[in-house]
Amino acid sequence: MQIKVNKSVTTQFIFICIWSIGIISGLVITYEYSLGSGEKSQLKSSWPNESSLKFNPGKYNLVMFLHPECTCSKASLFHFKEILSEIKHDNLDSKIIFTMPKEKEKEWINSALVKEVKEAGSIQLIFDQSSEEFKRFDAKTSGQAFLFSPSKDLLFNGGITDSRGHIGYNQGEDFIINTLNKRGLASKDVDVFGCDNLNKTIVNK
Repeated sequence: MQIKVNKSVTTQFIFICIWSIGIISGLVITYEYSLGSGEKSQLKSSWPNESSLKFNPGKYNLVMFLHPECTCSKASLFHFKEILSEIKHDNLDSKIIFTMPKEKEKEWINSALVKEVKEAGSIQLIFDQSSEEFKRFDAKTSGQAFLFSPSKDLLFNGGITDSRGHIGYNQGEDFIINTLNKRGLASKDVDVFGCDNLNKTIVNK
């Protein structure tokens, strides 16, 4: 007996299979990207002596470096502000430094991230036009954060999200809050997630 095959149904089936494979592949790539950490700073022990940033010797100093066009750093900024809200004293100096090359200033100066930091009010906002401070702190990835003691000792070096653009519990934020509130220390060996800070032709992820 000869079985007739409906070519239209077969074509649709093949199309659905190819479409499904494409969707699954896209999801896998997106998932792997979100978990891919950036390059962490190799700053070892203390505030860089050559830095022109003002260090406040009477307080802990919390510093984060951001790229104004890195959309996944919105989560890093969320957790930075959350840290400030959780501190039970005023013994903290906080700064956010944006890379801001002159040729990109008009385009980046009004980015969503920059506006959000301005609206926060309590955070010192600094623009690094030459990216020299990024190099001095070896801050290669947007979202790179540092916590220094009042005596300039490096207490934390890493990120404050557990993946790209993810808002939720993370070891970096937990360590910083516990340190500042004198509740004991957790792990400070934390990856940083974000875009390349020094890539001037960055495309939003």
